[in-house]
Amino acid sequence: MNIKNFLKHILYKLPRPFIDAFYSIYNFFKYYDFREKTVNYGDLNVDKKFYLIRPRVDCVEGLMSLLLNVAKQMNFAINHNYLPIVDFENYKTQYYDNCIDKQNVWEYYFLQPTDYTLDIVYKSRNVILSGLSALNKCDRFIDMSFDSSDLNLARDFISKYIHINKTVYINLQEYSKLFEPKDTLGLYLRGTDYTSLRPAGHYIQPSVDEAIALAEKIIKKFSLKQVLLVTEDGNIYNNVKNHFKDKFVSLPFDRLVTSYSSKSFLSEDESINQISESPYERGLIYLIKILLLSKCYYFIGGRTCGSWAACVFSKGFKYCHLYDLGIY
Repeated sequence: MNIKNFLKHILYKLPRPFIDAFYSIYNFFKYYDFREKTVNYGDLNVDKKFYLIRPRVDCVEGLMSLLLNVAKQMNFAINHNYLPIVDFENYKTQYYDNCIDKQNVWEYYFLQPTDYTLDIVYKSRNVILSGLSALNKCDRFIDMSFDSSDLNLARDFISKYIHINKTVYINLQEYSKLFEPKDTLGLYLRGTDYTSLRPAGHYIQPSVDEAIALAEKIIKKFSLKQVLLVTEDGNIYNNVKNHFKDKFVSLPFDRLVTSYSSKSFLSEDESINQISESPYERGLIYLIKILLLSKCYYFIGGRTCGSWAACVFSKGFKYCHLYDLGIY
């Protein structure tokens, strides 16, 4: 455990108000340039206010974490009658790929929430650059809450404002033919950095053995025929595949991390290239797998951004178990 993570573990033993107060101060100084501010880029759209959504500057966030934070900031913008637009072009994420014609990483996978383009926004009079403070000012239902009523509200919000692009849609339609959703149990199990680094403040993940044991009970109870697993961890993948054998749904783009160093976040570790050397492809594979999970009628997973995304992209599972084992 590195020093920063060790100190965060101490911090997260304090009452929530102290944690929130600490991060308010920390973010103000650490990410000073990412405070919310209003700028003037030109003379267009003088009667409108745009909310330019930016990612954090460290580039370690996974795609579903980025999605969650965009959803939070969209919610904040809409509540204030701003027009949200996502800028992952001038502000980079780990998925930026200089081999792709499109420069805005958000548009690798998703559509913009309005018909306005970045070019137009960067010529407009009233543009508000998003700040990290907005992440704490969104409605509770969009704040990775796993409460069933909150998930229903988040599902409605996501279906209204966040839409996949044509490339993702075509891939999703093709790979959806590989299993029958009504007879399939979806499993989402994180490994690698999540379980090795035990990042402070994140939910503790179930072991593969306890997830398999519960999966067996659900398969028997509902007479299910298939198991669809989403994981980045080669050891978890092999354990689940070897256990369920012919019930296991193999995807043609299943690529796993088998030699993770356990020294840094996966996005900063060379082993991530085992999934793909293309950042764009890594994100595409991950998103399609989450969307395939969302089509299953039954779901088991640890509490992560990926599980949250699978829940809100779904139409609602017939059975859903999200492990609540506390936080690291």
